[in-house]
Amino acid sequence: MFIPLDKDNIICLANVAAIIRADGGAVVLRTDGRRVSVPFSPINLAKRHLKLAADGERRRELILEKTSKGAIS
Repeated sequence: MFIPLDKDNIICLANVAAIIRADGGAVVLRTDGRRVSVPFSPINLAKRHLKLAADGERRRELILEKTSKGAIS
């Protein structure tokens, strides 16, 4: 599972040890010991993850639909 952090960065939850609320956002503690400050609260990070997952599912359904109709081979 992935969480978009900003326009160009995402983080894999397999690499996350904890997400801690901080002033004006959150700190993501990675399993390798690094810390990543993000401008989103933990709740907003969860919402971003759910949106990314839902968008991916919609794209998968569209591809399957087009494939079954022969539009994509």
